[in-house]
Amino acid sequence: MDGKGLTCATRDWQTPIRIDRGDPQQLLPPVRDQIRQLDSGLPVFDVTTMNAQVQYGKPLLPARLGAMLVGAFGLLGLVLASVGVFGVVSYSVSQRTHEIGIRSALGAQRFHVLAMILRQGMSMAFKTRTKGE
Repeated sequence: MDGKGLTCATRDWQTPIRIDRGDPQQLLPPVRDQIRQLDSGLPVFDVTTMNAQVQYGKPLLPARLGAMLVGAFGLLGLVLASVGVFGVVSYSVSQRTHEIGIRSALGAQRFHVLAMILRQGMSMAFKTRTKGE
């Protein structure tokens, strides 16, 4: 559905009503009147638009919360992994500061020094990944 419509809930069931033109909220009173004409004892409640039903509806709430929770934990894992890789590369660079200084003093360009550091960091990451540690 494209989001244009109403859902009308009664005690035992829920009925979607498709609206092709206009605002679904404006058709609410005629829909209620028609339902009362058919069965005056039938209570009509929880009338919402399809957009509201999809965004805030009770059937989708557990799935939406579960997806948000899984996404949050995934993001947390990504941040922790990034901090860990940064820490390992930072420690490795701090151990080689004298070597980097000597290379720079002898005329090595910054790009080559940076490439050497990144190559070492990536090789360390791939070795660890293949070992499974």
